[in-house]
Amino acid sequence: MGTRRELFEEWAGRYDASVDESDAGSRFPFAGYEAVLQRLAQRAEPLAGRHVLELGVGTGRLTERCLAAGCLLIGVDFSHAMLVRAGERCPDAKLSWADVRRPNWALDQAACDCVVASYLFHEFPLRESLDLIEQLIDGPLESDGCVIIGDVLFPDCAARRLARTRCRDLWDDEEHYWAADELMTACQRRGLEATCEQMSFCGGVVRIRRLPSA
Repeated sequence: MGTRRELFEEWAGRYDASVDESDAGSRFPFAGYEAVLQRLAQRAEPLAGRHVLELGVGTGRLTERCLAAGCLLIGVDFSHAMLVRAGERCPDAKLSWADVRRPNWALDQAACDCVVASYLFHEFPLRESLDLIEQLIDGPLESDGCVIIGDVLFPDCAARRLARTRCRDLWDDEEHYWAADELMTACQRRGLEATCEQMSFCGGVVRIRRLPSA
């Protein structure tokens, strides 16, 4: 089996068709995909003229929406093939290669008003995801900024366990799917606030920010 990067390099050409087929059939893991992107775009609308950092641009579907909303966007991805696809969709976008898992990567980024990501964070264990989010909040994000994520999301751990059983043939044990109750508890322990919106049985949007100091 190849590496995760090799997987995405090979998947880039058929990624859109794959997610659209899954969404249209309300099947795991991309049921609600279009609704998730639309909600992310709605969240981005108030950011017209403000700087947005997008992690994991993929084929540029969220990138396109954020640019249409008037955001000043910089996007990164670790797949060269995905960046090519995103560049074809958004030729004026500022896109570059990056490995966001590199230690302290976030601390080296330019200041931004918001961070967005779609279907990226399920690639990382929860602790690693929250480490990166904290680095973003404590690094490039302005003090009133937030991280807005659309991804595989279940309402709670029980729903995730049920889906794992029912969707066993599509479940990837190398991936880390969020459950809202688990996520909110983990965030609270770190002084973060997470608000979750469920868009389908397995997809949702999460907004994370630093809790105000007491």
